[in-house]
Amino acid sequence: MQITKNFSTDEFTRCKTATRRGLENSLPDKYLPNLNKWVIEVLQPLRDHLKKEIIISSGYRNKVINSLVGGSPNSAHLEALAADIIV
Repeated sequence: MQITKNFSTDEFTRCKTATRRGLENSLPDKYLPNLNKWVIEVLQPLRDHLKKEIIISSGYRNKVINSLVGGSPNSAHLEALAADIIV
């Protein structure tokens, strides 16, 4: 689903660790408002300001994926409130 002109939900759930291990990393509906707010208020304005592509290297992570990548047990990634980016 497209969130803004430059970001979609797929970018935030794509995960190499999940793919390699055959694991699911779908965004629960209850976190969609968090992701929308994060993208609309932070990432899209940042991209517009920089005028450069922003690649999401890590967005939403479920508990299993978060543990596998060594994320903090209370990481904001668990609630779709964080993204690791490459500009």
